[in-house]
Amino acid sequence: MGIRVNDASLLPKLLDRLPPRSRACSSPGDNPIRYSVIKEVDPMETHREVRWRVFGGTQLEAETRDEGEALEAFERLVRFDVAQHSPRWTFVHAGAVGWNGRAILIPGASYSGKSRLVEALVRAGATYYSDEYAVLDAQGRVHPFSKPLTLRRESGRVDRVTAGDIGGELGSQPLPVGMVISTRYVPGTTQNLSDVSAGAALVALLTSTVRAQIDPAHVLTTLARTVQEAVTLEGPRGEALEMAEDLLRRASFTPPTIGETA
Repeated sequence: MGIRVNDASLLPKLLDRLPPRSRACSSPGDNPIRYSVIKEVDPMETHREVRWRVFGGTQLEAETRDEGEALEAFERLVRFDVAQHSPRWTFVHAGAVGWNGRAILIPGASYSGKSRLVEALVRAGATYYSDEYAVLDAQGRVHPFSKPLTLRRESGRVDRVTAGDIGGELGSQPLPVGMVISTRYVPGTTQNLSDVSAGAALVALLTSTVRAQIDPAHVLTTLARTVQEAVTLEGPRGEALEMAEDLLRRASFTPPTIGETA
């Protein structure tokens, strides 16, 4: 990929928003995905207000007067393109934490409360893997994609929080999946998740998988391996902090053998 700006001061901020384990290369390749973040000051405005535009190729993806919103739009765009174009890894739109040698996955769309539940699980002792994409290898194991958590406040402000900020640790090893939680935050709801079949877990993951329509055979094989030993819970949830400790108690996994995590 290549990144273009018209203000050099933006580059460090954009590089900080690249996906985990990104690295510089001497050549972007034959057909790189190009992004442009343009900062403009309108001379006709009385207060000379600044406007940001974010492009993916020639397509305008976002236009805003808030720098934070522009950076978030760029970050979201790059991560989605990585998820869509990666042939080796299967990216599932899901939160992921580690617990007792296995992973807990929380598939779901944006604004479904994944990040809040991941935050609560990490505060309760789980290991942080991701709050946006669960990255699966061909064996169905979850690998770390440890970007900062993105937590939306009631005011609309978005905070970026590291695992260390909330007393947690980053995952470092691939983990087999021990639990899939298909849930959505509903204010005032009591905790009432029920057990469902592995097939229901596969469907929940499939509907949240970026490359499901591009490479369905590979995706289905990977997801079948992912859920083969997983407990699956489904239903609405209430407050994340109230739910987290109960979930970790229910996730009484048998630690995998060394061969399973090698």
